[in-house]
Amino acid sequence: MTLLYRTVTFLILLLTFGLCPLAQQNSIVNEINRQLPILLGQARSASDPQHTPQLKVPRVVEMASEVMVTVSMPLVGDQRHYIRRLALIDENSLIKVKYVASFSSLVRPLQVTTLIKMATNSQIKAIAECSLHGKWLGVSDMIQVGIGSEALKVEAVNTAQQHFSLMAWMPR
Repeated sequence: MTLLYRTVTFLILLLTFGLCPLAQQNSIVNEINRQLPILLGQARSASDPQHTPQLKVPRVVEMASEVMVTVSMPLVGDQRHYIRRLALIDENSLIKVKYVASFSSLVRPLQVTTLIKMATNSQIKAIAECSLHGKWLGVSDMIQVGIGSEALKVEAVNTAQQHFSLMAWMPR
């Protein structure tokens, strides 16, 4: 992604979520990073089967590789009741806002797949804005980030640990 594309994405986030006036900013990135706790605080974290974003992410990835993130929301709704906007956030990244999109009332149910880059272990957060019920927060499982073969070793250890913990429950 180019710097221009990222800057435009940040501006879209500012305007679509109404976070802050542009005239008072020294740095777009710093202002968005400062405002993220407010945006996250406005989102409902209670689980609602129609509104809470469901995220599918890999458990282990290689550092700086593209990570496939799929967000789905089963809200069927109608012309008045639909998901207006979606933002993906990685709070452990220098560039925290990874994806922003707006949708028409014709897009339902919603499913989005995108690629993002990650440098550190993190959970991806999705904020979805319903046209009637406000903002909703979904959080992914923890994603482990490794370097090269280190990522594969982490996955092998995790798989072995799961296998042995399952064996402890099996009858002998």
